[in-house]
Amino acid sequence: MTYIVFSFLPEKKVRNTHRLRYIHGIPNDNQLFFYPINHYFTMKNLIFLVTLLLAYTTVNAQPTPRIANYEYQKGTPSPTGTPYTFSIEDEPALLPTYGKEDKARFEYYLEFGDGEYTRIEDGSQTVNHIYTINGRHETLMRVTGIYDDGDDPDARMINPLPPNGHNNRISSQPTKSENIIGDGNIEMEIHRSVNSIRPEEENIIILKYRNRQPTVQSGKLLLFYNEKGRGETKRDDVQQFDLMGQPRIYHQAKDFVQESYQVSGETKNLSAQQLNALFPNNNNAKRRVIEAKERFGNYLLFNFDRLAPSRQSHIFISLKTDKNIGDINGKEVFVDAVFASNTGISESTTLELEVNMARDPNAISVSEVRESFRRVQDKKLTYTVKFQNEADAPAKHVFVSIEIPKGLEVDKVKHIKNSFNVKRCTDKKDVPCYDIDTSEEDSIKFSFMRVSLPGFNDPEVKKYKETVGSFKYEITYKDKLKKQPLSTRAHIKFKDDVKTQSAVTTNLTTTRFKPGLSIGPRIGVDYNATDSQPSYFIGAVASPYKSERFYYQPEIMLRYSRFECDHDGEGIDRDRCRLMNESSNFEIEGPYEEMDSGGNFQVFRDTITSNNSEWKVSSNSFIVNIVPLQIRKDIGKVLSFGTGTDIGIVFRKNKFFRDTSIETFKYIRLDNDVWDLYNNFGIYSYEYTDENDIYIDASLFFDVTVGSVKAGPALSIRYLREFLPLSPKNIEAINSSRLSNKNRLQASLLWKF
Repeated sequence: MTYIVFSFLPEKKVRNTHRLRYIHGIPNDNQLFFYPINHYFTMKNLIFLVTLLLAYTTVNAQPTPRIANYEYQKGTPSPTGTPYTFSIEDEPALLPTYGKEDKARFEYYLEFGDGEYTRIEDGSQTVNHIYTINGRHETLMRVTGIYDDGDDPDARMINPLPPNGHNNRISSQPTKSENIIGDGNIEMEIHRSVNSIRPEEENIIILKYRNRQPTVQSGKLLLFYNEKGRGETKRDDVQQFDLMGQPRIYHQAKDFVQESYQVSGETKNLSAQQLNALFPNNNNAKRRVIEAKERFGNYLLFNFDRLAPSRQSHIFISLKTDKNIGDINGKEVFVDAVFASNTGISESTTLELEVNMARDPNAISVSEVRESFRRVQDKKLTYTVKFQNEADAPAKHVFVSIEIPKGLEVDKVKHIKNSFNVKRCTDKKDVPCYDIDTSEEDSIKFSFMRVSLPGFNDPEVKKYKETVGSFKYEITYKDKLKKQPLSTRAHIKFKDDVKTQSAVTTNLTTTRFKPGLSIGPRIGVDYNATDSQPSYFIGAVASPYKSERFYYQPEIMLRYSRFECDHDGEGIDRDRCRLMNESSNFEIEGPYEEMDSGGNFQVFRDTITSNNSEWKVSSNSFIVNIVPLQIRKDIGKVLSFGTGTDIGIVFRKNKFFRDTSIETFKYIRLDNDVWDLYNNFGIYSYEYTDENDIYIDASLFFDVTVGSVKAGPALSIRYLREFLPLSPKNIEAINSSRLSNKNRLQASLLWKF
């Protein structure tokens, strides 16, 4: 057999180290040897290779970022401005949602850097824009995946420098972006065509406002975000947004208005004096701001000055969603804005968003995803259904079937509004209208008849908004409602002149009830089987409000116990008093010689018997009982079972009776070696002592409660079995009462509110 041996020999010492000698052969007892897998240098290379492999695996495990590259081509400047053509050069790869592979796509949002913006629905589409103000214009592009399960791709401009405008115009041209719809002065929209938001992503809020007066207007704009918590505690809100950087005004590119970003802060710091200073002659604006202050936690303030007549301006605010916003998935989220001019005109607008992890234009959202079960009476849930016609032809009819959970009242549904602006169907024919069918117990059917909803794939359609519809409805809770989640979704069909499209199913939105808090008093009697004495207690219980599942119920109680038996100065009732300790001793002394009464020496022997006993004659105990762990389950509304642990901290004052007896029998040895009783005598003593004791005991228990177990009066019967007595005194005593109190029975009344 061949061994590989390494021997550290002190033959040649260099810098206080020893040379490593390699020996091939059979080792002797003076050599240190082992069986290495490989020599040192090979092991070093192996470790290096493993490190490289781990690094390579880690790098490749990271998802490859998706990037969309875009560029511009500059045209020939003219008196009207400098034209530029923007195009997408490299589209990233899609990660389609399952079942929506044919509908997956990217859309592109582009800020031109002069206050104007556009959306590109098709990556092969080019966009033309004319810069009418001199100077460089920093562009910004954001990419959104529709029916795409990946993170939104980044966008990168290929050109090394931003576009540069060259022209000799005196003023810029009117907006080429989407105008405010209707006759309003203010409007908001998000940069995506879908109003869904997800955790930790940028959301660009486009604040649009205009001057509809014949003269220039000045005033202020306020944007409110982060809704405050509502409910029992006002602490149930989830942080929604954080401001990303500074709002983008592009004031250097606007010659028809002077704008400035003033301040951002918390609405609680908006005092009445500040509001009076901001709006000295506009009480309507103050009222709108006060209402928004009650609903939102944060605000942004902007000034605008000398906005030209018939002109529209845009301010761009980037809000990043909080990482925990997914906790309210399916809920509606609102952003409000207030327009207030110095001439007394005021107006507010609301941007409705929904927390939805999927990028799907067909969605349903609810006003509350976490509701207080205690206050559901006379309250209603508001649902918003949004849909998009993705066909080639306009839809003439839209049919929406909504799944209704058992806890909602189908017959009490109420339509609020719809994007078609149609009324309920009557006897009139050939008139656009809507109808509601509540004949089924678990669904509601909305029908929008003789409407016109353009198809997304129709080449005649130029704006995404034209293909999207929505409606709102509210519904009440049932009277006999169970505390269970309420989940719903919608199935949408579009019908054109030729055919009915396949149904599109939305996301599932769920309203869950908060645990709530139900507390109440507990009073009763505790019977100790060992003492045969009752004790009395009063306390409190706490549990979730009307839970339908297993739940946790802690308790705390103060218990008083008293024990006493008959005793007087010399004796006690040994049948009633509790024997704590008892000991006996027997010994023989002798034989020994001693002169008797006749003057003769005799041989004697003593027999000594001693007895000691300790009796508890009275005690007063104050016990703090804590139930830190109890699991319960209600069976219906009248029966409940529970099990848990009861820990007691016992403060006890005891009175003990101790008696001692020593009796001596003296024997004399007769001539025939027989011992005969010569005489006897005894010593008897007793004393009373008081002692204080503090100890901990613990019990396992099983509980049955009947009555109004969810909320109201109920009777509880509880059996307790002690398993952990801990006392610094007499813990090892065989007959200690602390070790014998094994079984207890409690009966109590409780009333949870």
